[in-house]
Amino acid sequence: MTGTTTPTMEDLYPGGAGYHQAHEPYIRAVADALTASGVKVLNWYADPNDPRDGAIQVNTFGLDYDEVWVCWQEERRWYVLLVEEHEGREASRNVYDLDAGTVFSPESVVRAFAEHMGITLDPPGDAFPDLDWPEHTFEDDNIELELALHRHAEAQP
Repeated sequence: MTGTTTPTMEDLYPGGAGYHQAHEPYIRAVADALTASGVKVLNWYADPNDPRDGAIQVNTFGLDYDEVWVCWQEERRWYVLLVEEHEGREASRNVYDLDAGTVFSPESVVRAFAEHMGITLDPPGDAFPDLDWPEHTFEDDNIELELALHRHAEAQP
């Protein structure tokens, strides 16, 4: 990949290698931004699924939930999963979409999460743009989305 030529999927992921892990640095960056904002991150992961997804478990902020997750899926974008355990029956899982697009900056994801939860957070600024592809499907190549994910990988120490 040299010059101004737009890379292909094969350029970015020779033989498909790395495609299913490309979102991991992005999920990690959002987890780091949550931590830097004072949120206790309990766990996070980035799964190599089709479509790719990941989630960040955070503290419950004293709310009436047993688990709070900030979640991403490349087709659905960002959302919150609130889990409430019930004795003797299945847990309630409530899902709420966040006002954060496909590859919004970590700062913007934290702000959207804080707004939804009704809490005050002061996330660190970052230089990442808010990018969104609302019609994206994992079955179609989206070089711009892949390049956005790569920018987060390049920014990792």
